[in-house]
Amino acid sequence: MADALEPLRADHAALEALFVDFEDSSTRTGARRSIVDRIVERLTRHVEIEETTLYPWARSVLPDGSTSVFDSLEEHQLMVNVVDELRSSSVADERFDAKVRVLIEFTRHHMWEEEAGTFVDVLDATDADGEYELTCAIRRAHRRVA
Repeated sequence: MADALEPLRADHAALEALFVDFEDSSTRTGARRSIVDRIVERLTRHVEIEETTLYPWARSVLPDGSTSVFDSLEEHQLMVNVVDELRSSSVADERFDAKVRVLIEFTRHHMWEEEAGTFVDVLDATDADGEYELTCAIRRAHRRVA
């Protein structure tokens, strides 16, 4: 059986695939806008799912849960700020690509920290009943924001 956080890992993998698509898209303006729009949409949904399910759970089960969650929430806010700028930016904007590259780099680091740290810590601190509860909450959140 997959663990409770598998849907979040799948989101990370889907985001990584979009990041690679952007990096491989060269200067095809229409393709770049489309890819960025998909990044913005998926990242926005993913942030909401983590903030409504994973982070409250982490705060409740981890001894330093508040610290790691607050760090993650601040990182999310930085991502959301760039996402908001990208929504209103044109591909022709001279800083568009730089914003996307910074968002990609920052998000990759954030995802790595989660998968290597927070996810492991949360699963280690969660019993089987709790993992089932968390799995259900994450699946409900995925359906809600889909």
